[in-house]
Amino acid sequence: MNETEIAGFRMTFHRKAVRVRLWDDGGKIAGVRVETFEDFRPLLERVVSRGR
Repeated sequence: MNETEIAGFRMTFHRKAVRVRLWDDGGKIAGVRVETFEDFRPLLERVVSRGR
């Protein structure tokens, strides 16, 4: 990787790390609805059925 590529990687990684941290912090707010497995079941069933 050259210097430009390294700098781009660092910036991208930083943005993603901050996003994950914000999602994590958001999950700690009392009363906030968090999706359950059942919320994702229709999507998962569609994905699995395409792979057959």
